[in-house]
Amino acid sequence: MRILIFIASLFFSFQAFSQEERVKVYPFKSAIIEYKYEAAFSGTHIKYIEDYGYKQADYFQQKTNGEVSKNEIIILLGEKGYAINREDSTVAVGRNSAYTYYLQNQDKSGVDVSEAIIKNAFGYQLKGIQEYLNKECKVWKSGKSTLLTWNGLELKSEINLFMMMVEKATKVKVDKKIPAKFFEIPKGFTYTATDVY
Repeated sequence: MRILIFIASLFFSFQAFSQEERVKVYPFKSAIIEYKYEAAFSGTHIKYIEDYGYKQADYFQQKTNGEVSKNEIIILLGEKGYAINREDSTVAVGRNSAYTYYLQNQDKSGVDVSEAIIKNAFGYQLKGIQEYLNKECKVWKSGKSTLLTWNGLELKSEINLFMMMVEKATKVKVDKKIPAKFFEIPKGFTYTATDVY
């Protein structure tokens, strides 16, 4: 009986530890965001968020001059990252250093950590508030580039480096049930290694 109690206590201790190692990147549990591209290239991007951002999957399809230039899925599961190339059936496996940063800053909210990354890693400055898709968004600027974020989630970006790249959210659905298949790695793909996302 004591052995069973000991094993049970280990099990629940492990569960508690695992839960402590998960942070809330976003204040909502799940979301589906649909984006479209404009300017330099066209196409679509659909983002799936589950478990407050512990699971994220981004499905990209970009076209340049009518030809597919990017057909990729990025799946983030905590500190692990998978870049899935649907053109050559490969999966690059690496680490998601951004999630590690969230784990190291659990004294702050996920939104605060996201905004710190925008400011410190990418050099953006907060310039005001703007309504977009009926949501009160923060406006960030760096040179000729602009970002709109809502609850730490990027809803619109206009990046002007060597060319103008525009990505706009067209639909945002929060706290929706998301099928597990969107976070699954395709079978039969060739695995390669990489360092970081």
